[in-house]
Amino acid sequence: MIGEMIRKVGHNLIQFCVKNACFVLPYPEPRARARFLKNSALFVYVLILLFFQLSIYRASPRILGFATNIATTELYQLVNSERAEQGLPALKRNTKLEQAAYEKAQDMFSKDYWAHYAPDGSTTPWQFILAAGYNYKYAGENLAKDFDTSEEVVTAWMASSSHRSNIVNTNYKDFGVVAVIGNLSGEQTTLVVQMFGSALGATTASTPTGGTANNPTGDTAGAKAPAPAPEAQPLAVIGPTEAGGEPSADQESQATLTPVEQVVRTFNPTASPKTIPLGFGFLLLGLFALDEVYMLKDGLNHQELKRTAENVAHMVILGLLMVVVWTMRTGGII
Repeated sequence: MIGEMIRKVGHNLIQFCVKNACFVLPYPEPRARARFLKNSALFVYVLILLFFQLSIYRASPRILGFATNIATTELYQLVNSERAEQGLPALKRNTKLEQAAYEKAQDMFSKDYWAHYAPDGSTTPWQFILAAGYNYKYAGENLAKDFDTSEEVVTAWMASSSHRSNIVNTNYKDFGVVAVIGNLSGEQTTLVVQMFGSALGATTASTPTGGTANNPTGDTAGAKAPAPAPEAQPLAVIGPTEAGGEPSADQESQATLTPVEQVVRTFNPTASPKTIPLGFGFLLLGLFALDEVYMLKDGLNHQELKRTAENVAHMVILGLLMVVVWTMRTGGII
């Protein structure tokens, strides 16, 4: 009885494959293209790709674009709103932390890097904080780039466990944030730098939240007393461990995932705008290759030679587009 069921299932599967082979092979008419390669199908692919890309951009705007409408006033308000929702007191705007954040942004632009620590090990976030005259007991840093609005920046930070932990940290009393436009790796972009701190003694110079801080003018002159054993909070880091840094909470949780979960997380379309277009590209390359192999099995006539040339041209153009997509820079938060 089981054998009969297996034969029946196998027969139905074969019938299904034969019936639908025309979608992926030039069948039953060898001179006709597979239905998945007809012009109408290619047009539908383009529409689907555009729909998915726009949907992903709306869900996770951090992966595309150039930030043009970020106001530091809103950043201050939004961060404190998030803290209020957790029943935490508002952080005070601190001009020295603003100055430290501004200098950090300028350092990244001048040395052309995007990280918490300079690749050559010459600077750390804590150096900028101390140089601005803020002697701290606790300190932290969040970074962001390539966003469109202040709301999107804070939403992305709150969606990340490590960045969120900085924003709702009860040890912090002050913070400063700046949004600075400049050229990074040959592209115009906006860097958002957020510095948190809790000062030793009465060394803070806090002001009410509000105003802009793209070019803060905090008091950085005068002698700076060394901080007695400052205690720095872990940085909010996403991605490979920075030089001199510690693995982030996201990295540590990644190590506990199963292999399948790691693959799903790696190719999550909302984490990378490259996933869907590259997937479409590989699908079409496979269909063109099947079309070519099916034609070659019985030799080529004049019409099929012409179609072979078209297939090769399509595959070359598609391959070049995939290379362009693969090498595109994307933004994010660290």
